Amino acid sequence: MAELDPRRLSHLYWDEGLSLNEIAEITGTTYDTVKWTFQKYGIPRRSRTEALRLKRLKKLPPKVDIEVDPRSLDYTLGHLCGLILGDGYIYKRGRNKNYFITLVTTSETLKSVFIDLVDRLGFKVSIWTRRNRLSRKPVFYCTFSSKRLFSFIDKMKHDPKCLAEWLENNSNRMIGFLRGFYEAEGSLYLQRGRYLDLNISNTNVGLIEVVRKLLDKLGIPHRVYSYHYNSSLKKRGLLKGKPKRIHTIRIFGLAAKRFLDIVRPTIKNLDGNTHTSKS
Repeated sequence: MAELDPRRLSHLYWDEGLSLNEIAEITGTTYDTVKWTFQKYGIPRRSRTEALRLKRLKKLPPKVDIEVDPRSLDYTLGHLCGLILGDGYIYKRGRNKNYFITLVTTSETLKSVFIDLVDRLGFKVSIWTRRNRLSRKPVFYCTFSSKRLFSFIDKMKHDPKCLAEWLENNSNRMIGFLRGFYEAEGSLYLQRGRYLDLNISNTNVGLIEVVRKLLDKLGIPHRVYSYHYNSSLKKRGLLKGKPKRIHTIRIFGLAAKRFLDIVRPTIKNLDGNTHTSKS
């Protein structure tokens, strides 16, 4: 039986992530020879859980290396745009047509992030609070005024193609936008206490398509589901009109972990209190 170098086998197995069959093919031997060498030199092997995790990881598209500067102007604009298109709105008021941009959130952390973003752009945020009539939690309305940013966000909201082109040409804008949109419209669950299930939902199918393109560019597998929501609220008389159709991007397991590692959201992450567990 051919003698193999145990240090090389350990490197191929643990550092390169190869299986015994793959190692046998590379070394020109057989599976039994490689297995016998592992046993002879006491080289540890992966558990079944580790092997399944590695198998799923190998099925993922190649990871895209991307560098961003969270303090750059492009990142700030992308982040702000994602937040507003997700959980905000814009409006004009008064004879002089004052142009307002507002973020609505129940998160103290996200409120602080928004204030910091707007401050970097040289504007001041006004905040007023009201109680949610269902949960009774405080809801923060964070508002500032800018005609140029109003026009910019209005154009991006109604022209997803233009938004996609603006984002795809700049990694800072792209990651900043994904972070803001996820912080506004995302949720994170731990299925059965083990498997990550990351969701991004919105009623604007154009914005969902933009997010899909960015995820494809980053090599993050995902699925899209569409359904009606708020039907229960309508039955209780709390919703006017027809239930809207919502579109949800779902990212599972290691792909969700890759998304969190790249985007690095302030909330709805593995370290935050919004990380929810469901059966």
